[in-house]
Amino acid sequence: MSTLIEIEQEEEKEILALLHEADFTDADAENAIIDLIRQRLLKQGIGEAEAERVAAANYALLKELEVRSRQIEHRTRKLEKDYLSNFLVDSVLAEEAEKVDRSGGEYAVVCLDINFLKIANDYCGGHEAGNRYIKIVAQAMSEAIDGRPILAGRTRGDEFTLIIPEMSQDDLERLNRQIEERVERYTIEDLVTPSVKKPLPSRFRGEKLRVSIGFAFRRDVQYGGWDAVKSLADERCYAEKRRFYDEPGHKKFNLRHTKLQ
Repeated sequence: MSTLIEIEQEEEKEILALLHEADFTDADAENAIIDLIRQRLLKQGIGEAEAERVAAANYALLKELEVRSRQIEHRTRKLEKDYLSNFLVDSVLAEEAEKVDRSGGEYAVVCLDINFLKIANDYCGGHEAGNRYIKIVAQAMSEAIDGRPILAGRTRGDEFTLIIPEMSQDDLERLNRQIEERVERYTIEDLVTPSVKKPLPSRFRGEKLRVSIGFAFRRDVQYGGWDAVKSLADERCYAEKRRFYDEPGHKKFNLRHTKLQ
């Protein structure tokens, strides 16, 4: 048999749960919560008229606190997401990745780097063009992920990271190809903004947008946590990027030749 205090705690939980889910534009929902509070007050021996008054006052206070809580939660969620990609920011991704690592299961880390972002900035319209490039890549990644339980973050200006639990290497390579194919639907011309007056240099016309991708599995790293897995994936991504710039016809993308763009 439940004790009185247990019953009261359950009633309080019910009130708070309803409040948390409440639509404050729905008068019936609000009245239902007020009535629950009133019933609880009546059980405590408070008179009907006083219970009505106190229930309404208590509800008003609880509603104000809930509204403030929702506002804070909304602002916090906005801070957790990168405004261009809508992916997690670096610090939040790291926290979530640590949880995945502590679970003890197998997972993969994918590092993706945008190629020739500097060309977008220098020839296509500055940061507006660069931001468009970032959004195109993020959209391609989102479409390829397609609702699967994958953590996605924008970890630096032109770099993204995925944390992927329990995926085979074949499926992972297929996912990476899907991302690449979606990015390559666009060309450098698609980045040019209306503010650009000079024509795009002929050597860049018709060139597809490209990304470099490297990945590593948890099993590939003997010591260290998720950051060690990411470090290996990052090394492989950088090696892939260098291979891209070393290919015939791609050196034109390396504007300084000594530094990858």
